[in-house]
Amino acid sequence: LLLAWSEEEVARYLETFKALETKNASSIQKRETTEYMDQVIHALGVRGVNKTDAAQLSSQFGSMKRIITAPIEELSLCPGIGEKKVRRLWDAFHKPFFSSRRNR
Repeated sequence: LLLAWSEEEVARYLETFKALETKNASSIQKRETTEYMDQVIHALGVRGVNKTDAAQLSSQFGSMKRIITAPIEELSLCPGIGEKKVRRLWDAFHKPFFSSRRNR
């Protein structure tokens, strides 16, 4: 079972799987990163936020705490970060993971 955002993403997963199915597992295992920017990207964990965006946010706000607590208006003033990314960032930090409605 593969779960992905699009058919193209599933195709990439399958292509990668076929290319690596005969390789040693150590060649594809995740390696710990010690670079600050990689850690910021991982901590943000928002789809579409790349290394350039993380660097811009980091230089603009100075800390993860300031990025997380920034109002949406302040995030939207960050150069190079578009409206969709701003909305995704803000939603990721301010909306609950689960709906408050209960299933009946």
